[in-house]
Amino acid sequence: MASVSATRPVQRGLAFLAGLGFAAVPSVGPFIALAVIALGRIALHRADRWWWLAAALLGLPYLLSGHALASLATVAQVLAAWLIFRSATEIRHSVTSSDVTNDVGTGLVVGLLVTLILGLRQFDGFAWETARTLLDAVTWQAHPAIFGHTMLVLAALLAIVVPSARLRALALALGAIGVVLSGAREAMFAWLIVAVGLRFVGRRGDTGAKAAEWVLIGAMVMLALGVLHPLGIGRTGFLTTFVPGTQEANLFRGTEVVKGDWWYPLGVSVVGTNVQIGDSERAGLTVTKRWEEPWTRLQQVITLEPSQTYTLSAAWRPHGDARPGFEAWGQAGGDIATTLSTYVDGGTHVAHGAGGITVLTSSAIDLGDGWTRAQVTFSYQGEAPVVWYVGAAPDRSNLTGVSTTFAELQLTATDAPVPYVPGLAERGVASLRASRLPIWRDALTAISARPLLGWGPSGLPLAMSELRPEEARLRPVAAHAHNMALATWVDRGIVGLIGLGILATVLALRAIQQRDRAAAVVLVGIAVLNTF
Repeated sequence: MASVSATRPVQRGLAFLAGLGFAAVPSVGPFIALAVIALGRIALHRADRWWWLAAALLGLPYLLSGHALASLATVAQVLAAWLIFRSATEIRHSVTSSDVTNDVGTGLVVGLLVTLILGLRQFDGFAWETARTLLDAVTWQAHPAIFGHTMLVLAALLAIVVPSARLRALALALGAIGVVLSGAREAMFAWLIVAVGLRFVGRRGDTGAKAAEWVLIGAMVMLALGVLHPLGIGRTGFLTTFVPGTQEANLFRGTEVVKGDWWYPLGVSVVGTNVQIGDSERAGLTVTKRWEEPWTRLQQVITLEPSQTYTLSAAWRPHGDARPGFEAWGQAGGDIATTLSTYVDGGTHVAHGAGGITVLTSSAIDLGDGWTRAQVTFSYQGEAPVVWYVGAAPDRSNLTGVSTTFAELQLTATDAPVPYVPGLAERGVASLRASRLPIWRDALTAISARPLLGWGPSGLPLAMSELRPEEARLRPVAAHAHNMALATWVDRGIVGLIGLGILATVLALRAIQQRDRAAAVVLVGIAVLNTF
């Protein structure tokens, strides 16, 4: 009896470490799976061949298009997922000790906590001085959607495998923190589908665990709907990723996206519209004064660097007697404000700077059809960087209800005007119409050109540069299709799409055959996430 009792703590410790390693370092999963196979615990099933076929179909287009390493990596990723899936199933069936399963579950949740902490290290810092909300204070080295989506998937999977209701609630809470910090609205919606769905599939739990889950759900609903934004807690959006811009990139963000969370209306209201500037169709912003102050504006937040020259420009069309201009304000320290204020008087663009701002040149060019291109070049000679709130003022009088339509807003770190380059949209966009539909239309264009084998890795930017080179230089081009099916079709063609379909079918059939409603809920949540 002494020998048996002595080995039990070791077994439980190993169970905890296995769970911890699996969640904290997901790459150890395949090694655990291989160990299970080496012990002879996995017998091959007919469904395994479908996994292998899916891996082959997903990797084949890359191989045929000359991307052998990418093809090999694809096959390895699918086979690793298969190994994890099968070994987890076998371990679940073979382990009967409740102590061991509880220890594995505890290790998994602790591992998820480690993943969250490591993910927070992706923060380059909390830029409170440039932030309007808590979420906007987070500055990432990597795109936050990757972190948010990873936390969601891990938390959802853990919620259906951990044996304890309290561990399930804790896993969902950790996933919620990761999703909220990422600011990804698509991940929030998917989290809500999983969390609410699990409450109605017969998952057991005590009153405290159930209450905690409902509190989490309520908080996430308010965040996803933007209810807490007036309190400064944060606003989320459908996160977007665009290919890098040119060296003289526009320092404004998302200038062709009206409903982005980077715009801040200060005493004004904004309505988006399409306008024609020369031969180009642009996103126009009709800005209307609501306050009497002449400095009311539609603005963004940027940082001015010392001893740097900048050029601020925009095209505008006043409505009625409106007298538009630029307005900017910042304070590096002390009582001296760093300001720039401009307006047009008799066709002359008048500009004044203070607090380290020196106006070098200004101009206003008539573009016809009521449009004027105004620009001002200035230098900043302050001793330290300054957070600057800069934007377009619809009217310089004390009147209200006056409007001006602006387009092609641009701020560049150059000493002369340069051709307009749309600002990259790398944060949340509230509207699906603005954030996803243009990208999906580009994806369909790429698919129609190469439907069978696709364009290869990073296919969407490559397709747009080849199919629409002029248009790609006029607007942001997405790094990928922001939809799993479309992205697979663009990169791997119909062959890869069939492989993805087989993979999804195998996972769905498993849940159906086992009547595993919790797994079905998680699959639905992940499907929603990968749709947007």
